[in-house]
Amino acid sequence: MSERLRTRRMLLMRGWTEDSYGILRRSDAPGVLWAPAGSGDSGIDGPSYSISLNGDVPDRIIVALATLIADDIAKTHR
Repeated sequence: MSERLRTRRMLLMRGWTEDSYGILRRSDAPGVLWAPAGSGDSGIDGPSYSISLNGDVPDRIIVALATLIADDIAKTHR
């Protein structure tokens, strides 16, 4: 699935918001974002993280990793 719709839905259900470019962010974790790329690939970026994930990585792993990173960044901004 090239657009990672399942991943997008799972992150939105966990409180992430989508901007007009299709990039998802979490308001309590400034600078952390998840974005789909071509061929099912995606990436997670943050102030101290930059991870590229190929299309073979399961959605639940991407969601868990994005959540872990966002939680880590959110802790430093409380």
